[in-house]
Amino acid sequence: MIKQYKSALGPLLDRYLEWRRSIGFFSRSQRSLLHSLDEYAVLRRADIEDLTPLFFLEFRRSLGTSASTRNMKMSASRNFCEFLVRRRILSRNPVEDIPYEKENAFAPMIFSPTQTEELLHSAQRAIRKEEKYFFRDLSAYTAILLMAGCGLRISVPLRLTRKNFDPDEGSL
Repeated sequence: MIKQYKSALGPLLDRYLEWRRSIGFFSRSQRSLLHSLDEYAVLRRADIEDLTPLFFLEFRRSLGTSASTRNMKMSASRNFCEFLVRRRILSRNPVEDIPYEKENAFAPMIFSPTQTEELLHSAQRAIRKEEKYFFRDLSAYTAILLMAGCGLRISVPLRLTRKNFDPDEGSL
């Protein structure tokens, strides 16, 4: 079921998404990203005349999410306003001069072969021998060993199943 927009901007949001669909750029994520704008417009009782840069700065400030999520929601709002400019509903895009927020860049750790061996030995020594801890600790060590030996990302060992293992080739 598609969640309907509730603000005075709702019909325009629907027209915008219909236009995106007609040119082949529709996605459910776009609809979802614009729901935050719609909810904020309901809260502020905003109409088309209220779409100013200050409105969008306050909208961004109201979003209690990560910088990357705020940037995605602001990008969706920027595109929506650009549509309104092309349709001559707005004379200028109020979001165009609002910069994106700096996002936390993730820099992966690169270990030397010696550091990798030290990490593996340390993890192996940390395996507790008591029955209630052993399986959990061994599983964590196995995940670390797989990441180090196969160059896997952190999330990959957690999703591995028996189907991912080829016993004939001895490979994942």
